[in-house]
Amino acid sequence: MRCIWVIASNDLRVFLKDKGGYFWLFVMPVVFIYFFGTATGGSDRPPEDPRPTVVVHNEDSGYVGAIFLEQLEQEGFRVIDWVDADPAERTLHIPEDFTAKVESAEQVDVEFFRRSDSDLQPAAMVEVRIVRAITAVTSAIFAVVSQEADSMLREAPLRAMLAREKPVQLEVQFAGRRKIPSGFEQSVPGYLVMFVLMNLLIFGGLAISQERSGGVLRRIAVHPVSRMQLVVGKILGRFLLGIVQIVYLLLISKLVFGMDYGDNLLLIGVTLVVFAWGCASLGVLIAAVVKNQESVQGLCTLGSIAMAALGGCWWPLEIVPDFARQVGQLFPTAWAMDAMHQLISFGGGLAEILNPLGLIALFAITTSLLAAKSLRFQ
Repeated sequence: MRCIWVIASNDLRVFLKDKGGYFWLFVMPVVFIYFFGTATGGSDRPPEDPRPTVVVHNEDSGYVGAIFLEQLEQEGFRVIDWVDADPAERTLHIPEDFTAKVESAEQVDVEFFRRSDSDLQPAAMVEVRIVRAITAVTSAIFAVVSQEADSMLREAPLRAMLAREKPVQLEVQFAGRRKIPSGFEQSVPGYLVMFVLMNLLIFGGLAISQERSGGVLRRIAVHPVSRMQLVVGKILGRFLLGIVQIVYLLLISKLVFGMDYGDNLLLIGVTLVVFAWGCASLGVLIAAVVKNQESVQGLCTLGSIAMAALGGCWWPLEIVPDFARQVGQLFPTAWAMDAMHQLISFGGGLAEILNPLGLIALFAITTSLLAAKSLRFQ
């Protein structure tokens, strides 16, 4: 055990002496998390308040127009008066004789406009909500008029009718604690997984390749160190580096980016620890199999970037085509991201991450055994 610890601690100490390595270990992950977390909505609007905005040009001074605007807000709109608004993608026009025509049972049109360059799908969803608001107000008007002796519409009965508890309620929510991960909920686990993978592959692979070229491994061979002790020590050194980065990024994400890990922090830590073990073993395996130093560096760099992209570190796999999702599920990054999203975004627990965690553990065991079989002193 002492030989293993000496090898591991020495490798970790050598890396930490290189100040340039701090940039990739501590600085770049935070830069990526902040930039992409902000770019994808991590700072402006909380996920529980994704209300669409509609600018309303209300020329009606009567109560029906005001009640209709209140109903729009109940349908989930953020209603803004057109006088105070910037040029908007969606505008709703209520004519000045809106209340008068409704009271006299005449047809009246509410006009909806959208910019020609706006997306069709969000505009269609907005139209659906507007129709729901119109339907609710119209139904209440018919109910009030049918109950009044003189069949006249009045404000107080109309408001009372709309305020009544609905006999049937439709409750709609995301299938999980929150919606598909975006903002910091995607960028924090995504770039944490990516940079742990990248640093452990590049450091694990390139350092061993340099030691082989410089004859360091041959000099170790003259000491009473078995090949198994060498492999375990090399994996442990890279694993400890991964733990340093994981602890640092979890603290930064909590204190700086306001991530809420709830009661799942322990399971998140276990997932990342097992993933770091697999990445450390994979880095040692690549260095053991590929002898050329430049090839090791290129393979580790390109391999980590490809696995990060395909495995869902850059974007949720839920938004990619089925074929890309199936390809991504072949990589340990996808298993790690699946477990992380279950724990962070969907409120899952141990039962929900058993499959991805088991796959990560199998990956770690397999790469460790292959590294032990492949690594030589020269």
